[in-house]
Amino acid sequence: MEQPLSSRQIQKLIFLPINDIILTDSEYVGPIYKTVDRDMWYLKPIWTRIIHWKSYKNRMVEVLDPHNENNFRGSIWKAVEKCKEAGYKIILFPEQKTNFNSDELIQGLNQLQKNEVIYDYLKGNNINDFKEAIIKYDINPHNSYIFSRKPEVLTHVLEYFLPINKLYLQDKLSPSPLGFNLVLWETATDNSYSIPNLISSTKELPSFLGDIAHKEIHIYASKHFRLFEDKIIYIEDSLNETINNYILDNYNWLLEQASKKGCCFVYLPKIVESKNLTKFISDYLNYHYPQIQFSGRHKLSADLLTSKLLEFLNLPGFKIPALLRNRGSIYNTNPNEYSFYVLKSTTSINTQFENYFNGIQPANDTSEVRFRLVEENDKKYDSEDLVDIPAKLSADELFDENAHKLSEEVIKKIEYLKKEGQYSLLAEIALRLFEGNENKLLKHVSSRQAFPKIKSSEPGKLQIEWTSKYNFQIYLPDYGNMIVEMPRLPKALYYFFLKHPEGVMLNNLADFKEEILSIYSRISNFSDKNEIEENINRLTDPFDNSVNVNCSRIKNAFVKLIDDDLAKYYYITGERGQAKKITLPINLIRIINNY
Repeated sequence: MEQPLSSRQIQKLIFLPINDIILTDSEYVGPIYKTVDRDMWYLKPIWTRIIHWKSYKNRMVEVLDPHNENNFRGSIWKAVEKCKEAGYKIILFPEQKTNFNSDELIQGLNQLQKNEVIYDYLKGNNINDFKEAIIKYDINPHNSYIFSRKPEVLTHVLEYFLPINKLYLQDKLSPSPLGFNLVLWETATDNSYSIPNLISSTKELPSFLGDIAHKEIHIYASKHFRLFEDKIIYIEDSLNETINNYILDNYNWLLEQASKKGCCFVYLPKIVESKNLTKFISDYLNYHYPQIQFSGRHKLSADLLTSKLLEFLNLPGFKIPALLRNRGSIYNTNPNEYSFYVLKSTTSINTQFENYFNGIQPANDTSEVRFRLVEENDKKYDSEDLVDIPAKLSADELFDENAHKLSEEVIKKIEYLKKEGQYSLLAEIALRLFEGNENKLLKHVSSRQAFPKIKSSEPGKLQIEWTSKYNFQIYLPDYGNMIVEMPRLPKALYYFFLKHPEGVMLNNLADFKEEILSIYSRISNFSDKNEIEENINRLTDPFDNSVNVNCSRIKNAFVKLIDDDLAKYYYITGERGQAKKITLPINLIRIINNY
């Protein structure tokens, strides 16, 4: 039984193997020195060099051995202590034979647990042992690590989890959940292993553990959600009057400071009081998720939204109150990465905010980018090149440029839904309230069957209903029976493409002129046959832009109602030089009363 990702998992874990190196290092015996000649004298502490200044030239010296795993940053367990201070718990698992008998092994492990050096230990090391541990200890996999000296242990985990430390290699269609950072712990002589590129490796375990401890201000979400990028969100679990009063008194300044960094400051208690919030959320959800209806009767509190946000992202526990920020827009940054900055009531709040805004990396920071590749199609034509541009392009060649133009009305609606970054974030969080399937919230959903579509973004049905012999209506029954309005000529073109799911080249429309004319003549409100024929002549002329204009009107009719991620299934699309078609599956198209 697996814990669903919709439920927040709090604990960050580090799994280490039970072997002689781990076990013997559990009792720290002090630093290990090695003897070197005087050229290595600089490795000695400065006070040692001063004390022995007169004699060091005449003898060999002892320095800390930087390659001894018992010694690096103190020891493995000294590094572990730093990780524990950063919020990690340590669990051991059996890996290979040791020089200890079973009684000594159990006794040693129990002693480690009793002294709170480790949190617990597993009885096995297969994938089921790790999956059971996730449930038992409430482990957040995508913020946890598994170290092993045996590659097969990691490759077995890899069969189930996609390591978040190699997220850039992620196949977006991968069914595997994001999970453990997988690290092969090699010895200095290990060169024979061939490991998948999804697994990291290290020969210095204490050093690697030390790096983990120093990354304590970074945590990872279980999913990437672009709307969260560069939102700076104030998070608290109980009312901190000092910080809240400061935010309220300096709210505009905080918005301004965040904006200077290309970010948006989000203070939930302030936003939920807005008179426009409910209307915006309703507009936003009905546009992006037309399969639900938000009634606005449910009271959205800051505490409820905060809890749902952390649960949706499945972030591990971190110190709060804090400022939480997604760093996904920064160059070469894991898009699931969040930073958090802990605020303290005992320190000047103003100083903390000033230090925070001075220190954060700006949004879309590409300071490490030295050059950019320019696509051939993006090049600007020089005046000398104009002679090579065709005097007249075909409808198919102009399709990408003209058939996807949006009307001013649609553009304004999209900009309205996008410009209020704080509101749109809350709208998405509100949506997750529906996904929880709580009975109290289900009453706000018009169709319970629509729930799967919220997560999958799959298109709903399209219904063509002939209301008479001379006209039909276009409905989206899964989206509250929305009516798709468009003029008669694009409607005739749309009906033609529905009848040809295989697709048709725009330059070949003249071959179907009679069929299109028959549809248009039937639904057109023009009485003049010559005018009807003229419209179809232009529509089927490969060098007339009429077909692209009407494809644009079809697209606008859908994008006006629903987000383009869904709308793209319903309007006419296609690559240059290829047949244009409506990609909605045939089984989702229904025609009623075809007179």
